[in-house]
Amino acid sequence: MNAGSPRSPVLSHRGSPAEDQMERSPLGVRSGVCRGSCRGAIVSIVEDAMLLPVGGGFNLSCDFTCLEGHHVAQLWRKNERDTLSLVNMTSIFPNMTMVLSISSATKADAGSYFCMTQPPDTISPLVFIQIADNLTASTMTTPSTPQPDSIQQKNSAAGVRQALWLTKTKLISGLPPQLLSLAEDPANQIPDQDERVQNAIRHARFWDTTQPRPGRARYSNTLLLNLLNLCAALQPSHPAIGRRILAEKYSLAATWKRGNDLFQIRGQNGLLHNCMDPLPEVSGKQEVSDTADHVLETFYPVSPTIDLQKVHVYQDEVNCPGFRDDYPYPHAHTLYFLEDTDASCKLRPEQFRAKMVMFAFGNALARAHKLYGVPAGLAGYKPETFTKFLALYLHGAV
Repeated sequence: MNAGSPRSPVLSHRGSPAEDQMERSPLGVRSGVCRGSCRGAIVSIVEDAMLLPVGGGFNLSCDFTCLEGHHVAQLWRKNERDTLSLVNMTSIFPNMTMVLSISSATKADAGSYFCMTQPPDTISPLVFIQIADNLTASTMTTPSTPQPDSIQQKNSAAGVRQALWLTKTKLISGLPPQLLSLAEDPANQIPDQDERVQNAIRHARFWDTTQPRPGRARYSNTLLLNLLNLCAALQPSHPAIGRRILAEKYSLAATWKRGNDLFQIRGQNGLLHNCMDPLPEVSGKQEVSDTADHVLETFYPVSPTIDLQKVHVYQDEVNCPGFRDDYPYPHAHTLYFLEDTDASCKLRPEQFRAKMVMFAFGNALARAHKLYGVPAGLAGYKPETFTKFLALYLHGAV
């Protein structure tokens, strides 16, 4: 590929030798870190899912960390026609960034993009690119990207109540008793638990900064990782903990309909704990069935969709959890949300909780589509309709 072509790969070395020893968050399939020495390659892809017109341009950036001499860095595209390796590169540096730049996209450029190493021991999440020459299908998406305060204050319907209506969800306070009992059992507690939790808080609040006080975004991220590492100390007595991995920067796409409106949740959201094994049911079938008569709160005379961002899409049925079909950790466990580092795009607490509801729902919905292919259950079924149909069919035969 030539630098002057519409598709140009760019390779750059990132970081000094000292920076190469910095600890990095686990991504993709492997969870190795670079502290003193590398335990395994790490790959991430830097971009969000996007919709572009024919002729539009986009860039995809892949970060490779802790590469070894035998590794080949690759960027792939997968669509309905084929799975194609677009870029293959080697580097003398352990860390590198690969950039694919497409200045004039065609429909052939649509698909799922991902990065990986060869041998295939590390794979990034997927990024979905849609290319359309006729943007006609109307849709609405939830305001997943934080907006400036001046805009948020105009969103009168924003909040948990709106999220519950959009997802047809009943809010139940607190954690289920069967989950709380797990942590209350002395056999499941961490030795010196209270002291170690307090040390984790002190580290995030006081030690992990050169400033008098760390920012909330940094403090929250450090505290979450500290607590996850603390809980991982239970792995010797609970081997199933070792069958989990933490993924970040994965791109979710979930679609559903309410009446004539089409809704989508798309984009990157928080850190997702994935596991190899499905989780036990938290709510039984009867408990779910009992919510059928629950009445969702209305916003009359204000429409619940009044403040949602309207966009146009070419492909209106997009549902993907953000990982390849052969990803070894296919089951979602827990979704962790962190505050945005951009102070001008800060969500208020009620809006932040609404975002949590929407993306938790989106992750579950995308996996339901993958498992069952269609939404579970029927809507608007009336037995008397078939009775009339059968009566007409049997007329003259009985």
